[in-house]
Amino acid sequence: MPSSSSRVYYCPTCYRVDNPGRVPSANSSRRIECLNPARHFPTSRATSQALPMRSTPTSRAAAMAEIEVFDLDQHLEDWANAGGSEREKSNRHTLVKGLNQIGIDYEKDMIVVNGPLSIDLPALKTLPDNLHIKGDLSLTNCTDFEKIPKNLKVDGDLKINFNDKLKEIPKDMNVAGKVTFSHCRRFETIPNKYTFNGPLFVLKCNNLKELPEKMTVKGYCSIIECMQLTHLSKKELTVEGDLHTMDCLRLANFPEKMNIGGDINLENCRAIQVFPESIKKLGPVPEGKQLFARQVNIKGTNIPFREEQRLVNNPPYGLKLLVGISDRKVDATVVMNDGEEFDTILAHLDRFPKDDIFIQYKDHKGQVVKGIDAGGLSRQAFSRAVPCSKC
Repeated sequence: MPSSSSRVYYCPTCYRVDNPGRVPSANSSRRIECLNPARHFPTSRATSQALPMRSTPTSRAAAMAEIEVFDLDQHLEDWANAGGSEREKSNRHTLVKGLNQIGIDYEKDMIVVNGPLSIDLPALKTLPDNLHIKGDLSLTNCTDFEKIPKNLKVDGDLKINFNDKLKEIPKDMNVAGKVTFSHCRRFETIPNKYTFNGPLFVLKCNNLKELPEKMTVKGYCSIIECMQLTHLSKKELTVEGDLHTMDCLRLANFPEKMNIGGDINLENCRAIQVFPESIKKLGPVPEGKQLFARQVNIKGTNIPFREEQRLVNNPPYGLKLLVGISDRKVDATVVMNDGEEFDTILAHLDRFPKDDIFIQYKDHKGQVVKGIDAGGLSRQAFSRAVPCSKC
């Protein structure tokens, strides 16, 4: 239910209100009216011990002269009107209207939204600072959203899908549940030593090149089809659940130290040519007093066949290796027959003109095999070329 009022009241002398849920800390800089100041003069014994003595106004009018009112409605109205373009201002006003429909309060210097918040506003660039969402926060198709506000707190999950402007997350962002970044074209930076309090899921964020030197995920971590990702954390990566880095075609560098609580999936990470030493050292997965073999999927990597077989026959302690050709298909994979390169690749580039191309060939039986490029970057040359229809 919406709040009956967005004004927050407390007494400048005793800091008491009729609604205890809205009492600020005693050192708050905001002074707000007590609904019945006469009952607090002279100051009670309990209050005089907690707060320094102050001069006592002789009338309600005198008390009102010292009052400063924090008007949440006006604060949000000012924020909405501060939008850059008329379209952004309109989106901000739409958001404020939605917040009031959900129900908002002001507690401990935070704007509290009393329920989940789902936003689909293309021109919205940010949210109000000091926002506390009591539920999930979802931003879908907010293509211009470019800045996560200061002191954002989310009690549920955070989902940001189909975004063109957001580049980073702030150190003070606090999300209790799962964090999802999907199709965020410019997303590239996670703060060093950042801790995700729940799972992390990143899909098709093609500007993400590396994770911070140290990072902790208190859940599983899935990073899928991030085509520019070359490094996981350089020094230390801690994941309390499974680690999935599938279809990250340039990923080849792993941290010096890894603490992984579950299985590892590196399928289709085709730049990997050597089995990572930090994974060899992990050993089995402990569950209670028992140890279980840790499954490591290296299908579709570029680790040589003989090395794969050696790892299968003599696996590192506690590891179970899955090897072979991956049946996963990503946009940048081109499957072709020998002699049909030109027409096949041209058709692919006509659809995806900025893609790197990864080639797989079919044998005489129509089965996909590792071909000339062995699943790596193509460096083939052609005798002729035609203009791209998208140029």
